[in-house]
Amino acid sequence: MTPENLALLETLLPVVIAGFFVATLYTVLEPLLARDDLKKRMQSVASARDSLKQTRINELNVKKGLRSEAKGGVKNLVQGLSLEKLLESPNLRDKLSQAGLRGERPMYIFYFCRLFLP
Repeated sequence: MTPENLALLETLLPVVIAGFFVATLYTVLEPLLARDDLKKRMQSVASARDSLKQTRINELNVKKGLRSEAKGGVKNLVQGLSLEKLLESPNLRDKLSQAGLRGERPMYIFYFCRLFLP
């Protein structure tokens, strides 16, 4: 080795060691200095869940449930022509309920369609 290379090594060695020292300190201390955002995230999730819950409760309060009420001309026509007695089906209510159609309105629409569609 030449004296110039030796002098360069003597100046670079402390710089490299200092760099490794700083990297080691960063590796050890970084987890201790990191912020814990879990509590903040949990609060935001809880508030979002509560707001969704409240909007759903409001929607359910506005709607009267799964059953739909019969209104209007179809009901008047079915009752006026006595289609319930004329086109009586013994298990119509059960089958409509199984199909997800609950209440009086689907029955009136069924009787109406059964009379006029064929």
